[in-house]
Amino acid sequence: MSADSRPLPMSSDALKANLLETAAPVVIDPAFSLLRDIVSRFQGIQGKLDTLLYEINHPYHNWKLIIPELRAFVLKNCNNYRDHEQGPKAFTLFMDIFFDAIKDAGRNEQLLQRILEAMLAYADKLILSLDSPTLFRFEQALTQFFTLLRQLGEAEPQIIMAMVHGHQPVRKIARKILELRKQQSDKPFECKALALLLRITLRCNYEYWLSEEDPLPWFTRQCGDYCQQWQGQDLLLGISHQSIREAVQTMESVDFAADYQAALEVLLTLPNHMDIVRMYKEIPSKMVVTDVDDEESAHFVENRKLLFLFRIMETSGLSLIHEGTLREINRSLVQLIRKQSFEEIEQFFVTTFHLLKVNVRRYPHTSLQCIQVIGNEVFKRGNSRLVEAFLWEAVRFGFQYANVRGV
Repeated sequence: MSADSRPLPMSSDALKANLLETAAPVVIDPAFSLLRDIVSRFQGIQGKLDTLLYEINHPYHNWKLIIPELRAFVLKNCNNYRDHEQGPKAFTLFMDIFFDAIKDAGRNEQLLQRILEAMLAYADKLILSLDSPTLFRFEQALTQFFTLLRQLGEAEPQIIMAMVHGHQPVRKIARKILELRKQQSDKPFECKALALLLRITLRCNYEYWLSEEDPLPWFTRQCGDYCQQWQGQDLLLGISHQSIREAVQTMESVDFAADYQAALEVLLTLPNHMDIVRMYKEIPSKMVVTDVDDEESAHFVENRKLLFLFRIMETSGLSLIHEGTLREINRSLVQLIRKQSFEEIEQFFVTTFHLLKVNVRRYPHTSLQCIQVIGNEVFKRGNSRLVEAFLWEAVRFGFQYANVRGV
């Protein structure tokens, strides 16, 4: 036996025992044979599928490792399965795998988010690639998918919340289906299941934002007279509780039983989670120093901008823009360090380090880069109190980062 072909040595008796304990026969579910048959002409694809099915059917499968591979496979081979006469059945089989993963994920929020992102990305790619006749062929499979997802969300609200806060909005899927449905004359797509799914996602979204502090009175308290001339009033009104309650009233007034297509069209006009996130993201960019004339007012605006950025970071529903917000906080704090005294920015300085510590696990590169840039500006100022505060916070941060990395 050559050196390269020899098995790795067992490092301990405990490792040997663990490998023996987890070793188990793998029986592939016969239902998955259809997935293999569809791509039997492509040896490479079938080989990749066999590896996936082995991992999925293993008694000790690890969804954290499987889901990225499964997502890549279904997205890459979406057209191969779509064009086959058994394409709808294959779609259902793949979705069954995702649903099994959701049930196994339990309260693991990060894993649940990845699973939902993957399955919705697959559904999104498939639906966007359909024409009207193909939509009719997939009607039963898609209706079943929308129904199961809604029922699962009704039983486990955190599933709908994870879907709402993800990158793949249901509204995009609904718009495409509605567009294709209008091209069908004989027997249009039954959109009841989709309309009910979109309604529950919107309701969950609105309930979440109404549970957060209303940003309109908060902003008014923080900014005072500046609010009267501020150019971002429409954005602020759009994320206010008043606007969200109006959307809820519109949604609740829709008679779904009368006409599901008409109901779906109304729902598509209402703001979804991504719309609200975009408005939050745009607000800080509207708070610019060109709105004011004197230096004191400019400092006031910069400080209030930083406060709003902190508010974004403290709002869990805005996680999609947290990393970009960290970078914006970094840029804003650099400007304050250059222009204001330590006494004026002390609280912002401390709060920034706190946010970096909280988010270092999710955005390690961004967090460390922020500290480096801030440090450069601090030492350029030569303010002893500022330097001392930075070094103290940096040392404390360093210990936490070492713990994160397991050092």
